[in-house]
This record gives sequence, C-alpha cells and structure tokens, in this order.
Amino acid sequence: MRLLHIISSLLITAAFSSVAWAASLGDAEIKLSGESCGHAKAGRVAVLRNKLTSKSIKVTVETRMESAGSPGYPKTSQRVVSLPAGGSKNLGCSRGSYTPYPTYRYSVIGVE
Repeated sequence: MRLLHIISSLLITAAFSSVAWAASLGDAEIKLSGESCGHAKAGRVAVLRNKLTSKSIKVTVETRMESAGSPGYPKTSQRVVSLPAGGSKNLGCSRGSYTPYPTYRYSVIGVE
C-alpha cells in the first residue's frame, strides 16, 4: 500500500512538472530593431525572440499587411517559426518597398 502511494505521488509530481514547462505567449516577443528597411528606409526590421534560455519553442506569428486607400486590404497570414532556446529570427520589414507601400504588423498568436 505504501509503495502504491509513493508511485501515485511521483506520477502527480511528474504531471505538474510537465505543465510547468509548457510555453506561453509571454515566452516570445517581437521588437522592431534599429535597422532601417523598406521604402525610403522608413521601416524597421521586426525581430522575433525566444525569451526562454533553456527551451526551444514554436511560435505562430500573424502578419497583417495594410495599405491606405488600396482595395483588398488589410490582408493577414500566419506562419509557424521554430526558435532555439534564447534564439531570434528576423520576420521582415515593417514597411513595404513597392507601391502602394504597405505597412506590416507582426503579432505572436500562439506558442508551443
């Protein structure tokens, strides 16, 4: 009976430990770098960063493309980006290089 109690305690502890390691939205962030890009160098490079230094994550990023006065906008797309522990990846520019010079907004919508 005592052995059964110890085993069930270990299983409960293991279950809580795996939940504690689940990634959350706050584990990834997007920041605009100081690097200029796009039309007339008016944009900034968007960088996705894994804030966890001990765990790789997969991040779902939504890109919203907007262009004032152009039909068919805004447009959105989603992609999954794998990041190593503490790693980062350039997502693209916040400003387009072609007419009608769209702007891009990047958002983290999922982390696993």
